[in-house]
Amino acid sequence: MAGSREDEKQGREPAQTGPLCRVLVIDEANVVPRGEELRVWFVKLADGWVKAHEHPAVIPPEEDAEDEGPPPGTIWRRMTELTLPLGTILMQRTTSPHVIRLDPLGYLERGPRAIDRRVRETLYRVSGNYRIEVAPRDGSPSAQSPKRKPPRGG
Repeated sequence: MAGSREDEKQGREPAQTGPLCRVLVIDEANVVPRGEELRVWFVKLADGWVKAHEHPAVIPPEEDAEDEGPPPGTIWRRMTELTLPLGTILMQRTTSPHVIRLDPLGYLERGPRAIDRRVRETLYRVSGNYRIEVAPRDGSPSAQSPKRKPPRGG
């Protein structure tokens, strides 16, 4: 216990005792109509988020691994392998072009900035080696206790 108190004094998160799992995530940018779709992974660290490729638990890639390059329609791709405790929360943030319909005067006022970005964030939880599952957000129906079906018959 003295070690965990020492960690708290120094502002570090106490070491987690759960089993460690390997996780592989892929950051990438793909060509889509009106621009690019960008997908980036983040890992929960203390009270904030850190990009997966900047996390301290990154496993360095093997030296003899050959990079085949991104598939067609992909601008760039980065694979990141990490060793994380079971139950660690990950977030995938996807941004894509979102066309705003404007009347002619609105288009003249706004100009080429008529394309905004749509952002979707999905939370995941490490559930085993190379396995993650969607984690329910607080307050969502799936985050609450499951509802029981009423008994059949009268």
